[in-house]
Amino acid sequence: MDVFELPLDACTHLTHRIKAICRNRGYHYKNYKAQVYRLLDSHMGKVWARRRSVFKVLRDYGVADQRTDAWHAKRSEMITASEVTKAFKTATPSGKKELLMRKLDGPKPSGGGMMTACMWGTQFEPLAKEIYGDIQGGAEIVDTTCVSHPLYKFLGASPDGIVLTKDKMDYRWGKLVEFKCPISRKFTQDSPIPDDYYHQMQMQMECTNIDECDYVEMQFKTCGKTEWTNSESPYKGVFVAYDTGVIEYKPKTTDFVAWRKTLEGDELRIVYWTLNNIRIENVLRDPNWMSDHIEELNSFWAMVQDCRKDPSKIESYIPTTAPPDAPFPDPAAAGANPVPAGGSSAERTTTIRLFLGESEQSDLEIQGPRTSRGTQTEERPPQ
Repeated sequence: MDVFELPLDACTHLTHRIKAICRNRGYHYKNYKAQVYRLLDSHMGKVWARRRSVFKVLRDYGVADQRTDAWHAKRSEMITASEVTKAFKTATPSGKKELLMRKLDGPKPSGGGMMTACMWGTQFEPLAKEIYGDIQGGAEIVDTTCVSHPLYKFLGASPDGIVLTKDKMDYRWGKLVEFKCPISRKFTQDSPIPDDYYHQMQMQMECTNIDECDYVEMQFKTCGKTEWTNSESPYKGVFVAYDTGVIEYKPKTTDFVAWRKTLEGDELRIVYWTLNNIRIENVLRDPNWMSDHIEELNSFWAMVQDCRKDPSKIESYIPTTAPPDAPFPDPAAAGANPVPAGGSSAERTTTIRLFLGESEQSDLEIQGPRTSRGTQTEERPPQ
């Protein structure tokens, strides 16, 4: 419908847009307005509201690369979505102190020294974005920088991407997406979303005022050339990793031999990869999330401010002799099983056929909306 076909940089009020279209095209105002508002009762109402939020985020924060020195510096001045659970009252003493010291010491220089699991995720995230965009019918995944909360400026989030489908009236248009590419942790279609990631997405939706976020997990595998050649996975490819940390990906349509000749230098490692598992789960924004947690977030940030003024108070807040962290709770006892809220529908459920290894195959379901909460899962590199 014409009224919704606005360019992304236009955020005209809907009533003004309706009047302008009726004036320019000779439509009957009351009839056309009634048609528009009937559409707003469908998924288009959510997409329209999302469009205004996306416009505001991109207008105020722009499309920018993450993990730059400026990005790290900004994040050091706030509690960010990826670390928010360490500011909760339920956080372990070691986790809370680690977050406190990170805010007191400032950002670490970008570059080497990354954990193996973090490096793995960084290498495969661009591939995950490309695959996810392909699954969404060629959608563009737009990056933005760290977004501050509109009311609480000490809170911020850096979403992995905003989904812009080709069809601006698609119900998926404008939702957030969060990618996880675990190096060793296994998952199934029924695995609960880990608590840390659930709260990370809730904070992202709070900061951007966007109502949905796709949680995307992809299990990549690196292998030798022979196994890679024989793999029947619908998603596989090659990239090179230089000793400097730079990663260069082979375009899908480029011949490998021709691409290899364009690479400069000898200090590089050719990596063959396949995608062995994937799940996409839609998470809805919890309208009570901020009210449930703002008190403890305010309390933690007040502690940061106090310790910046007087570092000697660190010990009084979090003693260095604190007892050991409690072990992870039993997921069953913690009620970690996912509980659908709104369920999924056929129109929001897609089945992808992937080959696991060389012969075994599995139907992998991309699930519909769920506001489930999982258990905390710590990502560790293989021993």
